[in-house]
Amino acid sequence: MIKVVEGRDIEGELRELRVYTAMLELDKLVNGAKVQGGKED
Repeated sequence: MIKVVEGRDIEGELRELRVYTAMLELDKLVNGAKVQGGKED
């Protein structure tokens, strides 16, 4: 089911992008919680 377009693994790249985006969102949430709550884990 993996399509290779011009030698690129599109599904792999999309998966990495989703993981990266999820990490950014998580980072944002953690930083927001720290700023609002003023406490660190």
